[in-house]
Amino acid sequence: MSHARCCCCCCTDPLWLLYIRHYRCSSSPELNSMSASSLMRGEEDMQRRLVVKLMRGEEDMQRRLVVKLMRGEEDMQRRLVVKLLGLSLLLSLATNGGGVQAQPLVPAMILFGDSTIDVGNNNYLPGAVFKANYAPYGDNFRRHRATGRFSDGKIVSDITAESLGFVSYAPPYLSPLASGKNLLAGANFGSAASSYADDTAAMYDAITLSQQLKYYKEYQTKLAAVAGRRKARSILADALYVVSTGTGDFLQNYYHNASLSARYDVPRYCDLLVGIFSGFAAELYRLGARRIGVTSMPPLGCLPAAIRLYGKGRPSCVRRLNGDAATFNRKLNATVEALARRHADLKIAIFDIYTPLLALSEAPAAQGFSEARKTCCRTGDKATRVYLCNPGATKGPGMCRNASSYVYFDGVHPSEAANAFIAESMTSAGISLIF
Repeated sequence: MSHARCCCCCCTDPLWLLYIRHYRCSSSPELNSMSASSLMRGEEDMQRRLVVKLMRGEEDMQRRLVVKLMRGEEDMQRRLVVKLLGLSLLLSLATNGGGVQAQPLVPAMILFGDSTIDVGNNNYLPGAVFKANYAPYGDNFRRHRATGRFSDGKIVSDITAESLGFVSYAPPYLSPLASGKNLLAGANFGSAASSYADDTAAMYDAITLSQQLKYYKEYQTKLAAVAGRRKARSILADALYVVSTGTGDFLQNYYHNASLSARYDVPRYCDLLVGIFSGFAAELYRLGARRIGVTSMPPLGCLPAAIRLYGKGRPSCVRRLNGDAATFNRKLNATVEALARRHADLKIAIFDIYTPLLALSEAPAAQGFSEARKTCCRTGDKATRVYLCNPGATKGPGMCRNASSYVYFDGVHPSEAANAFIAESMTSAGISLIF
């Protein structure tokens, strides 16, 4: 049987993606005993031979490496996945299979959350406080223009979509692009300043998480009209759902809301937020979702805006705020485990952004960055402006020369280069949702 269509690849696909595609497609009975540990050495000749074997479709070696990824040995899992992502030799050796485009590993991506996910929804909200529809945002994105993404270029969800094999991104749901066949690849409901608590989002005229869920139900109806009910159900069941939010509940609400902080101490406030997520995930499950990834809270105390607001003049990460984030993450982890136990057919995982962003913030040089305290763009002095770039600056004193050497582009959002590092670290968790 020919596997020409199934086993094709794109020359820009990361190795782990090609590897999984070949594992799914191969039916050769031949055996191969190449060990995963050999791959870890990073020797160029070994990499070259591995790619050749991948292209031949020798199944046993492929199966054993994927099993390594899935086995539950977390340290080995993480190191191996990151190594696979870094094997740039594949880019020059892989062919595109005669120009036939391989299918993504999931049929659609459906995204909920805040500015870490927003790709332009807030551009369509006249009253929204937080928008990224001006320079220098998007300076390193397509056509060097601002789209509503809070970075100089791609955000984590963009990079994740590319790694999964998508050639385009799920459009912002409020845009005219979110219609017709574009709906087949998913939808993005993210809104900057949204958060778990609807009260937080309402303060900044963002799309609340409750409203995002209503939009998702509306999207289901639209998808069925485009694809037919049966195909729509299949897309929704196999889609990857991502929830990325929560930072605003602390930085934009709890820390300067005396009434709220008097009513809840940090552990109880975390319980409140995690409870909201639990209900949200349960409703997604009821509506057909079976693959859900939720991001952890980032190291709040290392965000430049937080250091500026709460660091008392010291340039180091604010330990108290990082402790609050860690408390939230422990409770989120327990909740995710409980949801997994409750629903045997639900694949749910935490996308850890705390660990990689903390590593970048505390030791940027180890990953090739030169600056983790200052922002690439100049931010404002008061209120919400401390979080965002001042409008207009694309070069000169209001802008860094090379955004890729900075961990943070503005007061709370990573640069595209940092987003790429974070996305790589999330891959091991993402694999558990695909299989």
